[in-house]
Amino acid sequence: MKKKIILLLTLILLFPSIVNAGSASTSISGDGSVFIGNNITLTININESGSSGIMSLGGNVSYDSSKFQLVGIENISGCAGDPNGAKVGLLCTTSIKGSKAIFRVKLKAIATGTGTIRFNPDQNNIYESNYQKVTTSGSSKNVTVKDPPSSNNNLKSLSINPGGINFSPGNTNYNVNVDSNVTSVTISAQAEDSKSSVSGTGTKQLNYGNNKISVNVKAENGATKNYIINVNRKDDRSGDATLKSLNISNGKLNPGFNSGTLEYHMDVPYDVSKLNIDAKANDSKSKVSISNNDLVAEKTTKVEVKVTAENGSTRTYVIQVKRGKDPNKVLSTNNYLSSISVDQGILSPAFNKDQTNYIVYIPYEIDKVNISYEVEDKEYGIAKIDGPSSLGIGENLYKINVTAEDESVKTYNVIINRGRNLAGEVSNNIYLKELKLENGKLTSSFKKEIFFYRYSAKKDFKIEAIPEDEDSNVEIIKSGNIYVILVTAPSGDKATYILIPKEFNIALLIGILMFTITIIGIVVYIIANKRNKKHAKK
Repeated sequence: MKKKIILLLTLILLFPSIVNAGSASTSISGDGSVFIGNNITLTININESGSSGIMSLGGNVSYDSSKFQLVGIENISGCAGDPNGAKVGLLCTTSIKGSKAIFRVKLKAIATGTGTIRFNPDQNNIYESNYQKVTTSGSSKNVTVKDPPSSNNNLKSLSINPGGINFSPGNTNYNVNVDSNVTSVTISAQAEDSKSSVSGTGTKQLNYGNNKISVNVKAENGATKNYIINVNRKDDRSGDATLKSLNISNGKLNPGFNSGTLEYHMDVPYDVSKLNIDAKANDSKSKVSISNNDLVAEKTTKVEVKVTAENGSTRTYVIQVKRGKDPNKVLSTNNYLSSISVDQGILSPAFNKDQTNYIVYIPYEIDKVNISYEVEDKEYGIAKIDGPSSLGIGENLYKINVTAEDESVKTYNVIINRGRNLAGEVSNNIYLKELKLENGKLTSSFKKEIFFYRYSAKKDFKIEAIPEDEDSNVEIIKSGNIYVILVTAPSGDKATYILIPKEFNIALLIGILMFTITIIGIVVYIIANKRNKKHAKK
């Protein structure tokens, strides 16, 4: 490469008067304006129209020194040559063809006004690759230097009519009070800088209470500032949203009407399909509206009486109305389930609403099965499941009782048959580990070897019986206020814990014992009968 450059320079020096061949033009591109104090970057381009391309180029950059200072010139052509001040020159090993950016000029704006930047090519130092001179035109660009845009976004004045504020340019928040009869105000404002723009002025309508009015000032450079005027219009309207009276000609409120009571209940016969309500507001300027007044048989309807005060505040009186049954209605007898599913094992046989007995076989390792079900009559059908709280070895019976609207009951039986533990001996532990009453208590401390207890409890209470052996089966059987807790160990051995009320007559204890013996006998008989049937099948 160095040899080519030396050869090219030698030829240029030896043959300075070679006949001109091609031509080229230059141009300067970049912004046409700049803020004072900022730098501007311009690009000098060359457009070669000769046939062989430009190999060398020289020239200088001139500019209005009263408007600009030269920061630097950068060679971006890809050819050899470093600018020297405002003088530039290039020597290329590969000729420049077509259009190409060759220099980047950076200037700093130092004074406002318009200045000219020029590129002046040196006609004696521009050659093609065939060493012929190239006539090249110069170029120029006018750049305007401007003051930077103002950042002044202050107001010179701000006023409101009617009303008044003590304006200060440094304060952007003001509060003004006006009478209730003032429905609008006029806002006037003037910016400190004529180049700023102001918005938010003019006539503003007022609501009662606080009205937030924002006046925005936008400076020439885009910076904004908000001035806030809070106009408080006095509200002397009545806020009374109470009822003076609430009369219903075809029903009776429970409790009786009181202006401070918002919730009421009412039962009406089937003949009443709509309440006849006469409601009067305590304030004549208030408005009363009644909604959801049509009643549905056998349903509770939420009827609302809404009072809207003069100032817009509201209060709603609610009447929960239960309408009676249609005496001529034929009650639904649908006490079917539409599905039964288990999260462990497989329900056998597959569900059919007419099939009421099912069994699920699970291994010993599974100690809990969730049974899900849905009633077919979703409006009137009610289903409840009863069964042991924990799974013991062998059969665990769960009963799903479905009650229809006519109170007829169908029972679906699901037996969860849990396998035995094949990894060790079968436990004969018949004891409870804990016996607790929710919303109640035992009159004596629980001990697993004691099987009779007295208790005191509220009407609705729950018994939690936890066996010592987690594989034991626990069933709770209720007869009046007497509870029998039957614990069946994995081995089949059984124990019975009995709970009687604290006030229970001890003279009836014999009856309890007989009841317990009967229960145990029935359970034993059922188990034996099932085993005999299994053997008979075999």
